[in-house]
Amino acid sequence: MTRRQKALTGASFLAFSFLFQSAPARAELSGMQSSAQINDADTVWVLISSLLVLMMTIPGLALFYGGMVRRKNVLPVLMQSFILVAVVATIAFSFIASIILLKITDALVGLRVDQEAEETGLDLSEHEERAYAFES
Repeated sequence: MTRRQKALTGASFLAFSFLFQSAPARAELSGMQSSAQINDADTVWVLISSLLVLMMTIPGLALFYGGMVRRKNVLPVLMQSFILVAVVATIAFSFIASIILLKITDALVGLRVDQEAEETGLDLSEHEERAYAFES
């Protein structure tokens, strides 16, 4: 099947599915989307489910890649998979911790100067002297 045939097949399926959907079903669906509300219990369930899927995925990937090598190389491949997860988790933790520290620093000390000091220049506003003597 060529690329054009695949595109035409997908487009025709989309058109037929839209045409054959009943009008009351479309109206009901649009009404449901506008009245959707966030429920705390649903949010907690989605978070717990995502955590459980993540906990199943890591050993699943390790066993999947372990099944593609010979018997004597299974343990190193399993260890590589778990080490890779540990490295990615460390990078994610470092990134999130640095963002949190930046937010705390910005709240306590402030990372930017006020607009007037920025317009006049930091040398003049902070030290009351010019860094460079420009002759105009």
